[in-house]
Amino acid sequence: MNGAHCKYLAGAFVLLAALAGSLPATAQSKRFALACVSTLTDHKINFEYRWGDEDWTAASVGPGKWQLLMWRYNRPNENRSPPLQVRYDDDMSKRTNYAITDIEAYAASSENCEDQGKTYHFYVEDGELFLSDDEA
Repeated sequence: MNGAHCKYLAGAFVLLAALAGSLPATAQSKRFALACVSTLTDHKINFEYRWGDEDWTAASVGPGKWQLLMWRYNRPNENRSPPLQVRYDDDMSKRTNYAITDIEAYAASSENCEDQGKTYHFYVEDGELFLSDDEA
């Protein structure tokens, strides 16, 4: 291979690399719905969640942590998931009083709550536990 061919091939590789960089990567496609739950309290919060009519799934979140709630799409960029609900005991006493809250999830390509997930926080007000999004 002579010098002219090498320069031509090198230029072609540079062009291909530039084009590949401008295309959306598979990792960039929206692969799941993501909601993230944290707590603004000083203790671990136990709760349950479900997507659509599925069974309730037990979960918990501690101070300074995120609990990820994800629904994997059947195909990239599907951007549809069943309704998501969270159930928790909102009575901060020994009694049990379940609150059920409908929450949203965002289409996401990564598990980064602050960047791509719809975020929610448990907090206590007047002895009662609440769940609220960042926009409330």
